Amino acid sequence: MAYILFLQEVVQAVDSAKAVASYSCCAANASDVSVSSEASEWANVHDIFLNMSMDMVGFCTAWCIYFLVNSSRKWRRPAQIGAKRRQGGAAGCDTRPKRTLALTAIDLLRYAREGRSKLPVELEGLLTPEALAEMVEECETLKSPSEKIEAATWVHRVFAARHVRFFSATYKRLIAIYAYGDEKRGRDCLHQLLGRGRALNARFCRLVMWRSVERKCLGLAVDVADHLWHTQGLDLQSFKCLLKVYAAANMYERACSIYPSMLEAGIEPDVVTYGNLILCAQMANNQSLAQELAERSKCKGYLKSVLWSIRSAGLDGKLEKAIEEFRLIKFGISPEVDTKAYNIILDACCSNKDVDRALEFFEDMEKKGVKRNRITFNTMMKGYCILGQVEQLQDMMDRMRKSGHEPDRASFTCLLGCFVRKLDLENAWRVFYEIDRLGFVADSHIVAIMMRLSSNSQTAHEAEKALSILDRPDVVPCLDVCAMKAALEACVCAKAYERLDRIISGYMRRRSEFKGCAYLFGLLIKGCKTLGSTRRAWEIWSIMLEEIGAPTEVVLGCMIDALIEGYEIEDALALFHEWKGSVKCDTITYSMLMKGFARIFDANRALELFRTMQANGVPRNHIVYTSLLTACSRAGFIDHAERILLDMRQDGCSPNAITYSVMINGHCQAGNMSAAVELMQSMTEAGMRPDCVIYNTLLGGCVRHSEWDLADTLLADMEKKAIAHSNITISTIVRMWSRRGCLENAIKTVYDALGESSACDPAGRRVPTSIVDAQVGSELLGACIHNGAYERAFEIFQDFKKWPNFDGPNGHAYNTIITGLVKYGNLHEGVRIAEESIELLRVGYRSRNTVDKSTMVQLFRALRKAELIEELGKPLYDKLVSVNFSVDETWISC
Repeated sequence: MAYILFLQEVVQAVDSAKAVASYSCCAANASDVSVSSEASEWANVHDIFLNMSMDMVGFCTAWCIYFLVNSSRKWRRPAQIGAKRRQGGAAGCDTRPKRTLALTAIDLLRYAREGRSKLPVELEGLLTPEALAEMVEECETLKSPSEKIEAATWVHRVFAARHVRFFSATYKRLIAIYAYGDEKRGRDCLHQLLGRGRALNARFCRLVMWRSVERKCLGLAVDVADHLWHTQGLDLQSFKCLLKVYAAANMYERACSIYPSMLEAGIEPDVVTYGNLILCAQMANNQSLAQELAERSKCKGYLKSVLWSIRSAGLDGKLEKAIEEFRLIKFGISPEVDTKAYNIILDACCSNKDVDRALEFFEDMEKKGVKRNRITFNTMMKGYCILGQVEQLQDMMDRMRKSGHEPDRASFTCLLGCFVRKLDLENAWRVFYEIDRLGFVADSHIVAIMMRLSSNSQTAHEAEKALSILDRPDVVPCLDVCAMKAALEACVCAKAYERLDRIISGYMRRRSEFKGCAYLFGLLIKGCKTLGSTRRAWEIWSIMLEEIGAPTEVVLGCMIDALIEGYEIEDALALFHEWKGSVKCDTITYSMLMKGFARIFDANRALELFRTMQANGVPRNHIVYTSLLTACSRAGFIDHAERILLDMRQDGCSPNAITYSVMINGHCQAGNMSAAVELMQSMTEAGMRPDCVIYNTLLGGCVRHSEWDLADTLLADMEKKAIAHSNITISTIVRMWSRRGCLENAIKTVYDALGESSACDPAGRRVPTSIVDAQVGSELLGACIHNGAYERAFEIFQDFKKWPNFDGPNGHAYNTIITGLVKYGNLHEGVRIAEESIELLRVGYRSRNTVDKSTMVQLFRALRKAELIEELGKPLYDKLVSVNFSVDETWISC
């Protein structure tokens, strides 16, 4: 019988003892049945069943086996098997179709990881839409989501390159796979499918949305949600899924609009949906809708909505209303509900800094027999932390222990934050070590607190110790906005370049998970400025425009400042003119632009911008006048600077120490040292004590114009007045001794500063507070090269790594040492150091502090002359190309 043959073949395709047993029941009386050794793949089983004559037992057995086959997923069902069976079965011929492609999911994954661009040669002619559908289905059998995506991406790319037609069902399978983590390809497939006019059913949309939200593919989830939104006849589950997607994507206003649509469809939200809608309304600052939802849900008797209403009132600062709502609750229904209600009112009181009222409710819990849990005690500790009441917080922690609840991470976080708030850093470190000892993982709150501790540290050693928490593998500040803001501020302040680079790179990878705000974008741009990467600052700027539409005056100022720091003055000016009509440009923005003009010695445009400020009525302050005086002084416009100084006094701005410093610098650059010294004396007569900056400016002028006697007098005067040297002072002294031909004095100056650069912490330990930075190091290398001591320069360069808190070498140091090694003839070492500098470009930070192109030209010229292009030149050239360094093919030509 035909159905006996069919069941025989199905049994071969199913690895199931039950299927074999069912087959045996049907084939017991069939003596002509022989079991084939090769498993077959079938489709349209339903067609076969409907077109075969069989008794009831055979029919039911066949459907049983079909169910087992369909659940095992170890076989395939090509599309036209039913028709082929009907056509060839009567003649007794075997019309079973073979597998379209003899490939498994493991084969596809291997091809993807090998980077193949096509299928094996013997299978290239079999590329059909059916084969594509079969291979995508095969990809779904892989266990790991990343493996599914990897294999499916390879199949997608190979078939798309050969213009094979994609079935709609194939696109749906690809979308479901890409929802595991490849948002871009998932959205592309979705748009391709919708472009055909295909509508997706609600069940498939819910699957993709839940999976996308879980894997943080929010763009794909929102696209599918928007499509589902316009589908008619949505049920409660679909609306709940839409709500989850829009809430996860921080699209709270759109989430709120779901509620009217539910009412139009005649669907009443359940208690969970009401709670989520209230939360979305609060996040969207739609308090009227939140109140309406709370009242409507309370009419339904939903206690959860009452609790939401209390929490909402507390967040809005309406403590009396929260207490009034709390009084309406009927206690005694459930101990857990009673405790939760008290915890919510305690949080409302503590958040509004009314800890006394919170303490009344806390004591009331004991009177009414309401059980206190760990959250109750932590909430009270949070209130004491907000007010900085350390003693009361510690007392509450003791009461917590006596009640049988051990303090958890939240408890110690409150205590740590309170000590940091009170600037009690010694006890703060004690609590942090206790957190470590107990094995608590540092969450975003602890990270944010430690970053504040770093900013408040009095020594570089303490700040570095606090920042080191960012180096832990389990600490990812990019997962939380508050932690990321605190980490950015601390790293910018401490100039922690590598950590700053990791944070910004982490944000770029996870930016779809964040709803950016102006303050965050300003910090990110400021971080890019610290790293010297205007390219990344532009990327952040583009993301900012995409997410919030237009910059605030703070973000615009940060971007202009970053461009000026990168010497992209024209771009900064163009950005200023583009947005000045829609964004209020304040005094700080104008002063930044003037600082940029001062950097390129363009006093004329600085004066023009100043006149624009006067015409627009923008207030002028010391910063504006100082920037303008700097531009004029650097350009040699001393007469203009003197007139501006008079205008400054008439404008109500008395000159301060920085103003005198700028004017003294102008006279020093012009070589008028006597006028510069007279200004310093005038400053003293005005009641201002010359500081290190003034002396540095005068010393720089002495070195520039070889006024060695005056330089010695100034140094003696600094020592007499106990004015501490800065890094600029050390650099200037090194340059002075170098020009006077006293290299040993220059080296001694630096190493003496290294030895003295330490202080004692409160525990009496000596910690480094080095004033010897990258600028000092490069200056010392230049002194060695200037005096022909190439070997000494190389020794000092290698010694940089041992210097405490040294932030170099910088680009000038690399240029200096490579040039010296080229002159000295040590080309192998020169190439090695050049490659070391390239790594700064590869990681993407401090790109301005790398080797200059002119240095590279000199190095390759020496390599060509020494016939080392093949050995050293070409490998170095390839590395330069890999980091987009500006190269020339003539460098490696023989």
